[in-house]
Amino acid sequence: MNHFAAITKTFTKELVFSASCGIQNVTEHGGIKHEAVPLQLNVNTVFFVSGEAGKATDDHSHHHAQWMVVQEGEIEFVSGETKQHMTVGDWVYVPSAVPHHILFVSAAKVMCLHHICA
Repeated sequence: MNHFAAITKTFTKELVFSASCGIQNVTEHGGIKHEAVPLQLNVNTVFFVSGEAGKATDDHSHHHAQWMVVQEGEIEFVSGETKQHMTVGDWVYVPSAVPHHILFVSAAKVMCLHHICA
């Protein structure tokens, strides 16, 4: 667990609690579930992405920055040749236009905070 984990866990518990009643859009594709939660925070949208062991999201990028925090399980964050093993409480910042994907090492849930600069 990284040294920001305690702060991240506190932040994410509060955010998940405040967002738990606000899921407005749920999609599932190829065994990967996406839940969108529009919030009135400094982020435009929060997505919860979950999948079973062995599944992976498609490689993609965004026109905006993104923070990802592991909520449950284990994942491998992949960006180009870089692979980062992550467990509960670990987080990563993904700049805009950087291709990346998630490989689910175990059944896992990841919170993705998308921020679109005005």
